[in-house]
Amino acid sequence: MEKIKKTGAPCWFKKDFKRESVKDKLYRWRMNVKYIYQRAKYGLFGEKLKTEEDKEREKKTSSHIVYMLGDAPEYKEISDKYFDEYKAIENYRDECKDKAFALFSKWFWHLWD
Repeated sequence: MEKIKKTGAPCWFKKDFKRESVKDKLYRWRMNVKYIYQRAKYGLFGEKLKTEEDKEREKKTSSHIVYMLGDAPEYKEISDKYFDEYKAIENYRDECKDKAFALFSKWFWHLWD
């Protein structure tokens, strides 16, 4: 058996950027630009969205508020629509599950024989 050469980083950490397509490079570049823009505008965890009241409360209670992208004003509407649709899908799944269990309990003994 050959000895496996140990390297400092795990295999998933090494990415072969030489074989990456132009489309993937462009996508990665765009994501980096978006990240830099959002970090400059809102801070790492939304520090720039905090009000003076939030900052005072953090000093008193030693707790921190972490804002997500959906808390930003320009993404609020999109985030609300997403969560409304997500709730509708979850409700539909629950209704389907209840109907399936009702049918299964009704016809169980017919399936058994």
